[in-house]
Amino acid sequence: LSQTLFDFGQTFAAIRAAQARTDSLEADADATRQQIVLEVKQSYFGLLAARRLAGVAEETVRSNEQQLALARGRNEVGFAPRLDVSRSEVQLASAELDRLTARNNVSVAEVTLQNALGVDGPLVFELEDVLANPTSVPEAHTALERAYERRPELRSLLAEERAAEQDVAQRWRQLLPTVRGNATYGGSASEFPLEEEWSVGAAVDVPIFDGGLTLSRVSE
Repeated sequence: LSQTLFDFGQTFAAIRAAQARTDSLEADADATRQQIVLEVKQSYFGLLAARRLAGVAEETVRSNEQQLALARGRNEVGFAPRLDVSRSEVQLASAELDRLTARNNVSVAEVTLQNALGVDGPLVFELEDVLANPTSVPEAHTALERAYERRPELRSLLAEERAAEQDVAQRWRQLLPTVRGNATYGGSASEFPLEEEWSVGAAVDVPIFDGGLTLSRVSE
């Protein structure tokens, strides 16, 4: 049996470093969760915006169709030149192209939301349009304070910094002595019954020279 009795805090420094790295990994996991939520929200609002713009494009096409019909009617009765009809046709063709682009953007936005949600196939639910709902925007200094308190990436880096500080402390303490307690128990003889043997003692390990390994690890 061998038990370390005193090592000038090397073991506790290693434990604190491990705990700090655990906090860092938990913050990284939190950052991943928040990133997924952010991507879903961005895709959701992107799809809402694409549908709004598609609706505007549809209205523009209908308006230009009415303008073209009016221009043709005025031209037929001699109230408008042929140039007005041609101009309305060009505007309608441009609006139809914009409508096609808007429809394609809706399809892309739907696929983007599906990917963000991890959904295979088309969306099987209706999206609630909340773009018209009022939103409150915090003041700049308030937003910064919240960010410093809640950003998981910053929490992860601070935890890694604490872990590194404990690593340095542990490395320095490797230059100090370590006290160990030892105990043995057994028996020996040429035949039974065995003669019991036991011993109890202590040892002090004093590091003298390690080729600069400890100092290099501290610098690292």
